[in-house]
Amino acid sequence: MALHEKIRYLREAESLTRSEFAEKTGLSPRTLEAIENKGNTPRGDVLESIAQCWPKYAYWLLTGESSAPAHIAPAQQEQNVIRFFERISNPRPELDELMTKPEWFSRLVFMQCSDERNDLYAFIETKQPARSGIKQCILLDGDMNFCSNHGGQNRLVDLAGLLEGLGRSDLIKTAEMKLVTRSQLNALYENWEVQESALITPDLAKVEWLKKVHVNFTAWRMGGTAYEPKYSYQDMV
Repeated sequence: MALHEKIRYLREAESLTRSEFAEKTGLSPRTLEAIENKGNTPRGDVLESIAQCWPKYAYWLLTGESSAPAHIAPAQQEQNVIRFFERISNPRPELDELMTKPEWFSRLVFMQCSDERNDLYAFIETKQPARSGIKQCILLDGDMNFCSNHGGQNRLVDLAGLLEGLGRSDLIKTAEMKLVTRSQLNALYENWEVQESALITPDLAKVEWLKKVHVNFTAWRMGGTAYEPKYSYQDMV
């Protein structure tokens, strides 16, 4: 792997945009673009700046080797991490601020808080960069709620409209629902990542309100922008 390829690989593995990477390392965006897009060979001071930001990759960056315990390549990080590099708080159908191409979307997962029925989040996992081993995702946290037939319902309809408008209505039909704990949600907003193993498949036989939430979730998958919840919040208390 050439040096310019390694630098792009490292940036993608750290879930950074070019502007974020340039700011962190002190490089100019133009220099970084020339390295990544044109294959320009980075100067020694460029490599030094990157190595100072990520000492654990310095040996790999210069040699391509990562056999010693203290020297690793970006792909040798934890393989089970869902990392959020983009966030949508108001999923309107006309939203045009997404950095990620819709064709890179791979799955949609709702995260229902296990001890608070009003707290619902979701993420879209993306397909790039597959080689990093990190699941890079878009966080959706715009007051969605499968317990509500008012604002929470409207936000879910907005999300369906966004996906349909982007030509990705297939994600509605294949959406998943998982449970997460309050502490895991708090950690998510501190670190902008969560372990895949922290996402629990709900046991619908144990909790009545969760069973009704799942019925509404199924109605959303079937209805999309025509979503109408079967159960209201009053049915779940």
